Amino acid sequence: MPEIKTDLSKQPSMGSSLPTIGKFRPARAWNELTAGETDEAFKKGYGQNYGLFLTIGGHYWGTSYYRLAPIWFLTFGCWCQLLIIGAVRKALKTMDMEPMSENLLFIVMAGNMMLISINYLYYRKFIDDFFTAAGAGFFDYGDTLDSKTRQKIEKLVTETARNKERAVSIFGIIVSICSAGMLAKTVGNYFIRYRNIVDVVDTEISKKQLIAFWFYGIEHWPMYLFCCTSLYSMQLFLMNNIASYVASFIAFSETIVCELQIVSLGFREVTARAKHICKLRYGEFEKADTLRYDACLREALRASVRHHIVTLEILNGFRAFMSFPLFTVMLTSALMLCMSGYLLTADGIPLPVKGFSSLMATAVSIYSFLFCNYGERINEGFNDVGDQLYADKWMQSSRVIKPYMAMVKNRCTQPIKLSGGGILEVNLDAFSNVIKTAFSYINFLRTLSNSSH
Repeated sequence: MPEIKTDLSKQPSMGSSLPTIGKFRPARAWNELTAGETDEAFKKGYGQNYGLFLTIGGHYWGTSYYRLAPIWFLTFGCWCQLLIIGAVRKALKTMDMEPMSENLLFIVMAGNMMLISINYLYYRKFIDDFFTAAGAGFFDYGDTLDSKTRQKIEKLVTETARNKERAVSIFGIIVSICSAGMLAKTVGNYFIRYRNIVDVVDTEISKKQLIAFWFYGIEHWPMYLFCCTSLYSMQLFLMNNIASYVASFIAFSETIVCELQIVSLGFREVTARAKHICKLRYGEFEKADTLRYDACLREALRASVRHHIVTLEILNGFRAFMSFPLFTVMLTSALMLCMSGYLLTADGIPLPVKGFSSLMATAVSIYSFLFCNYGERINEGFNDVGDQLYADKWMQSSRVIKPYMAMVKNRCTQPIKLSGGGILEVNLDAFSNVIKTAFSYINFLRTLSNSSH
């Protein structure tokens, strides 16, 4: 066999050593890693996808003392829910809509996040797998990528990391503003609005703290102080809980969207990758060597198909993992918008309360839009994969590419869509339905309130 010479200085870097003829680094998926590589990938994915934030927020069984966060949040949350439910019952007896709406808002928020925390703890195995897959990059193409395609992938990964950080920072600012608004409202009630009111048992519900005088010993200051401190602590931890939940959803969704884009890019550049494989294995690419080129083309296609399958497996797991949380998001977003909207539009509600309600309504609208927007983006990314082979120069090798094109296109006609409980599709149409539902509830509450006077 004649000697084939290759200029290795012109080859792209593929890791610890440059590829040579006779030594070709094959593609492999994240679940083919060794035990040591799996541990390293998990640590990397845990850091990149806000794993520590998720743990502190009470959604993930961490290590050491962080393991107590979910237990503390769920136990403490049940206690605070009892206090708030008592206040709602008292307010309902007197048809005092302001405290009833505020407390119902808190009940919906806290109850929703407690259920979501339980769901996250139940799907611990999927979260671990996702961290590992993300840390490993889902799929290593080995030497089946040419330098230009590799650079495009690196650019996509960098942009995704920036998008994660930007989106999480913006939502973190929103949560911080809401937390500050809650604190300002409480301080205003205590020192300005109700400064001349003395809370006594006969009033049944505290105007300053919005707690009910039903619990044993609450007429004495130690228990009163304990109940108030419990509610304030729960409000702050709840904000942290929401922020960590949304941060993880953003990180997971951005990663999946990025992987779908990388799969699309791999299919779109498959002929360039095949030529690159030919050069690595056989020296300079010769168009006349059809058999060798077809073999390299099949190898590039198989790598992309494997990446597609791995990504769909993670996406399918993500859909199951987020099914219940997204159902509660769609349901509670409408309810929270309803409570905030009622306080914003009802007559006789003080301006500070209207201001806080406006803040909460804005935050909840952004909150629900964020989930629906990512659902739309994931669906678009899924559908785009099926058209990418057609966008490449496939006519020159139609005999090889057409079977793969048909297979991939057929798989993309069966979309994996995010849904709430398998009932509600999570997309931009769903967001508009949430807004419509909220307005319907607001009108109902206003009618109920007017009929009671």
